Amino acid sequence: MEKKYFDAETKEQFRVMLIILTVVCVIFTAVYYLRPDTDVAADSSVDKASTSSTAGDKKDNLSKNESSAAVKVQPPPKLDGTQRAVKLDNSEVHKGNLILVNKDYPSDINGEDLVSLFEFKSSAYGVSDANVLINRSIVDATNRMFDDYYDIYGTNDIFVACAFRSYETQDELYRAELENNPETGTELVAPPGYSDHQTGLVFDLDRLSSDIAGIGFDGTGDTRWFLDNCANYGFIVRYPEDKVNITKYEYEPWHYRYVGVPHALYMYENNLCLEEYIEKIKNNTKDNPLVVSSAEGETWSMWYEKAYDEGDVTQFAVPKDCECEISGNNVDGFIVTVKSGNTE
Repeated sequence: MEKKYFDAETKEQFRVMLIILTVVCVIFTAVYYLRPDTDVAADSSVDKASTSSTAGDKKDNLSKNESSAAVKVQPPPKLDGTQRAVKLDNSEVHKGNLILVNKDYPSDINGEDLVSLFEFKSSAYGVSDANVLINRSIVDATNRMFDDYYDIYGTNDIFVACAFRSYETQDELYRAELENNPETGTELVAPPGYSDHQTGLVFDLDRLSSDIAGIGFDGTGDTRWFLDNCANYGFIVRYPEDKVNITKYEYEPWHYRYVGVPHALYMYENNLCLEEYIEKIKNNTKDNPLVVSSAEGETWSMWYEKAYDEGDVTQFAVPKDCECEISGNNVDGFIVTVKSGNTE
């Protein structure tokens, strides 16, 4: 049988097709390897967006945290050459000789720097026992008042029956009083935490000659001297007879509270109880202070500085070269007392 072979034309066509096929394969291969990786790009885009979002969230959260953490600070006072700046933590509002403690404002203090009055008293008066405690800072004023009373009347039968009472002791007294006098007990004994005795700036007086506790010291006769003169030593009758509707307690001529000489003098001269005084002095600023003088010619200026509402610290200016005392009022601010010297 005769073999047939491709002619020349057929061979040329085959060669061209082979070249075309090769070119197509090369093109597809090139396209495959050189194409953009859309999945990776998409993933990268998501990652970038996620990262951007996370960074944005972190930034927003940081801004919020910084905003919440930022505490507004009261601008420092403007000073001239005669003044100095005072910077107080607002918790100091609850400390000092002028803190108001009553049925509305509890005492944050449960006795500070207490000493046994029995160990430090003069011979002009007695103390019920060695457990009678008072703040160390008022011992000298207490002794001077009793010494002067003794020099006038020559009797030392007056004694301090009680002074500081802790929260726990007050609780016991309060419960006992309510049990004995359910209707009037709250007018006679303060609830625990709300007693003036808890400050350590208070004492109750009595007489050895009395058969009934407290009754011997009724503010009459020679004991009237204490009511009329205690302010000279920095004390006030805490619950005056004509202020029952304000103090919410019955008259107690035996209950003496230390507030400092200038404040006691002003209250006595203007017939104010402590509640009234704390409210009145809020109207007095450094530029318009209350002014009071003692019989010895000493003069004091007193004014009120409101505690800064938007932060934890209060700043204000006081005279640089004067004796200055600052007390919280246990309500909303500070009372500044500046001794300006002798007027004589």
